[in-house]
Order: sequence, then C-alpha cells, then structure tokens
Amino acid sequence: MHRSDTDLSSEKEKPRITNINPAMFYSIEKEPGEVCDCCGRKGVAYREKGGGRSIPGQDRHQICEQCYSRAVSREILSLRALTGVLPIRSMKKTDRGLGRCHLCNLHPVTWYDEETKIGLCERCYYREKFSGRNDAGGVV
Repeated sequence: MHRSDTDLSSEKEKPRITNINPAMFYSIEKEPGEVCDCCGRKGVAYREKGGGRSIPGQDRHQICEQCYSRAVSREILSLRALTGVLPIRSMKKTDRGLGRCHLCNLHPVTWYDEETKIGLCERCYYREKFSGRNDAGGVV
C-alpha cells in the first residue's frame, strides 16, 4: 500500500511519521494546548487537509512542527533525479522568488540554472551535488 492510499483520518489509529505525506498538511497558527496526533507533544502547528466538510465524528489529524519537519526530511531523502539529468555545475545561487523546488516541490528554489530553467532547493541541490551522479553540462 502506498502512503497516499493510507487513510490517516481514522480516529482509532494515530499516524506514524512514515505514513505522513507533508503535502497533505497545511500550516496553522500554533496551538500550544493541542496535542500532536503523531508523537503526543503539545503545540500543534499543522493540520491535515480535507476535501470540503468533515464527516461528523471524524477529525483531521494535527501534528507538531518537529513531526512535520521529520516527515519533510524523509520525503526529500526519498527523491532522486535520474543520473546526468540535472545541470548541477551550471546552477547559480539565487534569492529571487522562483517558486518551489522542481525535484521535491516542498521548499523554495535557491539554486537555479538559467539555460534549462531548473531550480532546486538547498537540500536537493547539496544531496545531488555530493551524490556525484548529476554532472550534466556546465562549468563550475
């Protein structure tokens, strides 16, 4: 079963980090009194997205900042580009608002290649750079 097929809306079962898809949660104003459905810490900062109205008696899961961060890190580490596809050597650091990373779609673009119009976040860039698999074109 793929994690996107997992029903996290069940009240009986608390979600595990491995079942949390960060794209299915949105940031809320921190609620210090609420308890994280994943780890049990106080201080909820993210709520599960829902399609319209909730079914009566069925609450959306809420998680803390630490659990969300761990889920994001796990998601990013699971993504890999095909060998030789990314022009890592020709990418330049940028501070322009160019949207989200083209690889993970979770963090803002911080490295960008003008020729191919590919942008990567800090984490994806360094992971691909030091993996030694993506040296497509460009000069250091």
